[in-house]
Amino acid sequence: MNDILALKAADVGILSLQQGDERPPVLVDAADIIIGNIIDVVDIVKNMGGHATLENQYQYTVFRS
Repeated sequence: MNDILALKAADVGILSLQQGDERPPVLVDAADIIIGNIIDVVDIVKNMGGHATLENQYQYTVFRS
C-alpha cells in the first residue's frame, strides 16, 4: 500500500520489475514508467533535464505485465 501511495504522489512514479516477483495490477497501474532494471532510472532522470514530466515517458522502454 505504501508503494502505491508513493507512486501516485511522485511527479513521475517509476516501478522496477528487477526483482522478478509478480506485482499486483493496482501497483503496476499506479506507476507512470515501468522498468526492468533499476539502472534505467539514471537515463530517465538525465533525459528529463530536470523537468519531471510525463511528456518524456515515450523515450523509455515500458514493460507491462
